[in-house]
Amino acid sequence: MMPITDSLLFLIKQWFWADNLTLKGENVDWLQVLELARQQSVLPIVSEVVFSHQCYAKRILPDYLEKLRKSIVKNVGTVTILNNTLLKCICAFREAGIEPVLLKGQGLAQYYPKPSCRQSGDIDLYVVPEDFDKAVQVLLTLSDKPDSPHQTRKHIEIKIGNVIIELHRKCATHPLPRYDSLLQTYTSEGLVNDYSAVNIGGLSIRTPSNTFNAFYVFYHLWRHFLTEGVGLRQLCDLMMLLHCRKDYIDVSCLEEMLVSLNLMKPWKVFGCVLVDCLGMPSSEYPFYDNSYSVPARRVLNRILIEGNFGHERSYYKSRKKSYIWMKLHAFWCHFSRYFCVALIFPSHAISQFWYIASTGLKAVFSDLFIKK
Repeated sequence: MMPITDSLLFLIKQWFWADNLTLKGENVDWLQVLELARQQSVLPIVSEVVFSHQCYAKRILPDYLEKLRKSIVKNVGTVTILNNTLLKCICAFREAGIEPVLLKGQGLAQYYPKPSCRQSGDIDLYVVPEDFDKAVQVLLTLSDKPDSPHQTRKHIEIKIGNVIIELHRKCATHPLPRYDSLLQTYTSEGLVNDYSAVNIGGLSIRTPSNTFNAFYVFYHLWRHFLTEGVGLRQLCDLMMLLHCRKDYIDVSCLEEMLVSLNLMKPWKVFGCVLVDCLGMPSSEYPFYDNSYSVPARRVLNRILIEGNFGHERSYYKSRKKSYIWMKLHAFWCHFSRYFCVALIFPSHAISQFWYIASTGLKAVFSDLFIKK
């Protein structure tokens, strides 16, 4: 029996790189492979491969095959709704004299061989700080529930129909002030002073500049990996962006951003995951270094265990009702995870754990002694 993870990676490579080789269907535990694909948010991709190869489809139970067909139709419908909502928002912004920048998701989907096969979530838009309050009001006029939007220091969430719009005042932050200052400088250069564009539904929509986008998509998946977990979908996003925009990325500028924010080692480790495990040509990944293959395999194993955004972690599956027990349980879950991550990225994991531990202790103290 072929290992489940190897089967999944084979199918992903087959879809992205049009590999003519095929798995021997009788040697694959298809139900386990498809479940792992769901956990990693790449089920639409794997489903497409299954239906494109009769030798795969005939090995799957008819009832489950029908579920796959429905999941494909559902994802296509979701993508259509997201795109229509995005176009509505862009038009409303432009009527108000605002030019937003589309981040991640729907923009990156345009670099996929078939955009509807990227499993979608919400819509992320960025506007310059001076337009933020005005942009919020524009979205609220489109929303069915304008009274209680959720806000963080990075963005505000506004629901339009069944679609969540995350309007960003900052596209990314860093917990350490010295790095955050650099990050905001790079952000202003890559989102305001320069930009690229994608065409969705006949409308040209701004996206980050090619070089900053390469950095930002990596930084986004890196922060999620470091703090909670990330799925193969995010790695596919980075892979396709670098593949399609390779001729437009300023590698010296990219190197400056990675080095100044102490991210070159994570960049090289994830590069080995993309090249060694997902089939990306090494020539298309800047600064590829095969000496990082061992930590790359450890990273991949953690990704496969934890699921997309860490949703397969015990932290999400065994929440406690008591406030104190909930906090102790959360501390232990985070500590045990950061210990494992520290074996791969020691300085990053220790720094991030110290930050969340100190922030958590302050929150507990406030909840127990100040808010009362």
